[in-house]
Amino acid sequence: MTGFVLLAHTMLAVLDLREDRPNDARSQLAQCDPKPVAGENPRYAGVYWALAARVARATGRVDDSLRFATEAERLLSSSPPLHVLGMAEVAFARKAAGDDEGALVMASAAVELLDTLGAVADAEFFARLSLVEVLFARGDVVHATAALVAAVEALERRLEDVAESELRRSFVFGVTENRRLVELALKTGVPLGPLAHEVAVAVRR
Repeated sequence: MTGFVLLAHTMLAVLDLREDRPNDARSQLAQCDPKPVAGENPRYAGVYWALAARVARATGRVDDSLRFATEAERLLSSSPPLHVLGMAEVAFARKAAGDDEGALVMASAAVELLDTLGAVADAEFFARLSLVEVLFARGDVVHATAALVAAVEALERRLEDVAESELRRSFVFGVTENRRLVELALKTGVPLGPLAHEVAVAVRR
């Protein structure tokens, strides 16, 4: 199996997961063997295992999720932007396994790395959400709220680069982690920026 084929199956599984079809996503990933790709292109294999970890959580396989996320983090560690994704996956997997302390270590490390990159990583909002969710799970409302404020501000900055209102709506509510951040902001009273607020109001009509 080539890296391109592996990536294609991974992207199809992403779409299944976004449409709330985790079993279809699992079937899509089951068609792949990432091991031959890992040596040649560890990033493709790492992204595969990151998604496999997410699918495992969505289908109730907590132990598999942690194992897959750990492998993703290992394979992605040589690429800082993608390492953010790997660490955030481990954070979510540890949280699902009841290891809130370990989850906080990884989520904090993911956001710290994200903040040092000086550029937006593909997994920015997934990483920021991992820290928010872990802090709320620990009952640390003060730091969770601060992390949520930072995430919402980052989301607003990204929306400023999106010209079309329909594209902004898709970016917020078509991406699971972005939608979750907006939902948490509305639930907790954290103010949204004007563009995110505009999208939220339009969707709620």
